[in-house]
This record gives sequence, structure tokens and C-alpha cells, in this order.
Amino acid sequence: MILKVTKADYIDCYKVSVLFNDGVRKIIDFYGILFVTDYPAFRPLKNPEVFKKFIVTDTLE
Repeated sequence: MILKVTKADYIDCYKVSVLFNDGVRKIIDFYGILFVTDYPAFRPLKNPEVFKKFIVTDTLE
């Protein structure tokens, strides 16, 4: 089975509750990838208002 995101909800402080198509729910903390590393493509996501605007396709965008 290929895992897909079916639902995602912003919690706080760059944490997202993610539900996968196998029924597993995980809380993912994106703080480290946004603030510990400095990937140029992720810089706009450091703004919490931009980060909260993610959408669910088969993944998070």
C-alpha cells in the first residue's frame, strides 16, 4: 500500500496532525526542518500564517 495523507490539521508551533490512508495518525513537528536547517525553498514557511495555509493532496503542500 502506498501511504497517502487523507487529512491534516494545524496544531500549533509548526506541528501538524496528519491522518494517513491506513488509519494511522501522527503529529509531525516541522520546526526542525524550517529553523534548524536553512533550505531556501522553505524560508517562506517560517511565517506561521504562510505555514498554516498548507493543503492536502496525497501529501501536504
